[in-house]
Amino acid sequence: MMENSADYGNVNEGVQLDERYKVRAYYDMGYRGLADDLETNDWFKASMYAHEKSMKGLSVEITDTETGKEARIDPDRYHATFEARNGEFPVDPDTMLIHYGDEEPPEDDGVPLTYEELIAFAKENYTKGGDSVYECWDEQTFNTYVEEFGPITKKSAFEMFNMLYDVDRDRRGWY
Repeated sequence: MMENSADYGNVNEGVQLDERYKVRAYYDMGYRGLADDLETNDWFKASMYAHEKSMKGLSVEITDTETGKEARIDPDRYHATFEARNGEFPVDPDTMLIHYGDEEPPEDDGVPLTYEELIAFAKENYTKGGDSVYECWDEQTFNTYVEEFGPITKKSAFEMFNMLYDVDRDRRGWY
């Protein structure tokens, strides 16, 4: 059932408009139940609409139709980091990158990690993508990676964990 959010203007039911931002809200993480969508040229309107839907626990996808970039907002992370962000909307309208505020990378001191240090760091970041490295990497995998791509610092490991986290969530349809 589609909602009609009069506060946000025209809520569309599959109508294609020449609007810059398309916001879709889904009832479940697998994108099986479209709850509502909005198309607008106004970033503020799009972000407020996405905020309202995220606070209701819906998964939200924002697409910039000019650039083709999109952001998928995880309602659980949105809620968990809301106070830390001081209520600030986490999506950058220019890049469509999401900054929840709970994933600040460590300072890059340029010091390469050993296998043991990487595994310990992965364990610290287990629920943020480190689980893939912690569970699956052995010393030979570590050595092969370093041989092919160069040394791993805390910052590069953290970026790798974030990428693995996003890939895993995308595979499972958890956005």
